[in-house]
Amino acid sequence: MKILLATCLIQPHIGGVGSYINALRKKLSDEGHEVDVLAQSPDYKSYYVVGTNRVFEKSLVSRLIDHNIQQIYKQTLALKSGYLFSFEIERYTLELAAAYLGLNGYNLIHTQDIISTRALYRVKPKHTPLVATIHGCLAIAHEFMEFYTPGSLPAKYNRMQEYLGTISSDAAIVPTVWLKNLLMEMGVPEEQLTTVANGLDITQFMADFNAESNVDFPVGKTVFLYPARLDSLKGGHILMQALGKLLAVRGDWVCWIAGKGPLLDSMVKQCQEYGLNEHVLFLGERHDVPALLRKATIFVHPSIQENHPYSVMEAQLAGKPVLVTNAGGLPEMVSHGITGLVSEAGDMDSLYLNMLMMLENPGLGQELGERARSFAMRHWSVDRMYRDTWAVYQQARMKHKYGRDLHAERRQ
Repeated sequence: MKILLATCLIQPHIGGVGSYINALRKKLSDEGHEVDVLAQSPDYKSYYVVGTNRVFEKSLVSRLIDHNIQQIYKQTLALKSGYLFSFEIERYTLELAAAYLGLNGYNLIHTQDIISTRALYRVKPKHTPLVATIHGCLAIAHEFMEFYTPGSLPAKYNRMQEYLGTISSDAAIVPTVWLKNLLMEMGVPEEQLTTVANGLDITQFMADFNAESNVDFPVGKTVFLYPARLDSLKGGHILMQALGKLLAVRGDWVCWIAGKGPLLDSMVKQCQEYGLNEHVLFLGERHDVPALLRKATIFVHPSIQENHPYSVMEAQLAGKPVLVTNAGGLPEMVSHGITGLVSEAGDMDSLYLNMLMMLENPGLGQELGERARSFAMRHWSVDRMYRDTWAVYQQARMKHKYGRDLHAERRQ
């Protein structure tokens, strides 16, 4: 088959969606399928089919779309939210880009977010099956933001976009039961949703794991590793608080922070305020996280809102004890006291206690890491993800071949 993987995000991209696309694309290609990827360019100025000269410059339509969106939304909804405008502008831009670049030659389209799903549904050939993988829930993520107001028009808008972005597919994949239940609460029918946990290429991961890294291991120290986008949802500020408390008890550790994001400056200030300069190393954005995992002792991931992060999967495959929170789908990945330790999301004290427990019980950490690796080998392979995803592809194709589209009216 000729398959299009599509997203509104940039590609190449460091992050979960990028890892998912890369793993699935390689596996589909290995199985004999022809696979294209439609995404934003790294400079955000165009949409393009990765690795080809098929490019749509956003500037061609940006003024037109911006003008019409501004007029329509101000007149009909009296909206003043820049966020909502930008969301709509991006969706319509992708819609025009997809129509311009052409969707006629694909046997199946597999989108990776609610924006691309809704956009491509509106311009794809009617006979082409559309499968969506929903990697997270923007509506819930925004509830943790300072600008969020319960019951407000933007809040209702976010939930409606989640609903429409999911129901526009013939079949939707969600990596966790947590996300499946959330979408069902928003009105998405259960039969629309199939839970397929993320997977990765274990052979490739182990090659990256054994590669060289230019970060030196500190002799006589326990190394905590925190690889993440540095924003409030990933809990970096909570980690800094816990590290400050940990330093008051013992100092035989360091913490490597690999990533960048809007919270970086604030975390650097926390580092200075808590006297952590000799214990925390900001590594910036890294392309060698598997190699860093090999050198690290303990993986920490204090997210406040999360779904099914690749960083946790990789840490488990690396045989490291993982310290996570009970946010979102994380408890489906990590069993407390068996494959890792789980703290309360947003609770600095419980995170601190779990970190202290690891320092005081290195044998426990080794046991947790060994069990985590065994679990990961059974559950996170790309072969398993491919089989489960292919079953959803067949479900979507059968719907077009034999079935009536039961949800067509919902999508209008």
